[in-house]
Amino acid sequence: MLTHPLTKELLRTTDPYIKSLAKGGVVTVGDFLSLYPKDYEDRSTIVDNFSMITLKEKNTLLVKLVSIENQKTANGKLLTKAIIEDKNGFLSECVWFNRNYLSQTLSKFKDKKVLIIGKAKYEYGKLSFLSPEVE
Repeated sequence: MLTHPLTKELLRTTDPYIKSLAKGGVVTVGDFLSLYPKDYEDRSTIVDNFSMITLKEKNTLLVKLVSIENQKTANGKLLTKAIIEDKNGFLSECVWFNRNYLSQTLSKFKDKKVLIIGKAKYEYGKLSFLSPEVE
C-alpha cells in the first residue's frame, strides 16, 4: 500500500494538486505519509504577564482586551489598534493593517480575556504586537 501511486480519487483532490505533489517528489502513499511540517509552533506555554515574554520568538499571552478601534493613516490606509492589559495592569498595543472586520469581531470581547499569539516588539518606549493572532 505504501508504494501505491497517489491519485486524485485516493486523496479526493484535483489533478493540478497531484501534479504539484509529484513536482515536489511525492508520488506514492509512502512519500505522502512521510511529509512532515517544516515548522512547529508550541503554544502550550501561556503567559499572563508582559515581563515574561521573549522578544525573539512568538508568545502566547492571556490578556484583557481594553479597547479596539479603527483609524485612517495619513496615506488613507486602515489601521486597527487594540489596547491590551496584563494581569498586573500594564498596557500594550496590538496593530493590524487593512482588517476592518477585526474591530467589529473583537469589540464583542471588550473587557474580557483573549489569547494573543505573536511576536512582541519594543520600540519608542512601548511594547507592541504587529498583526498577532487572536483567540
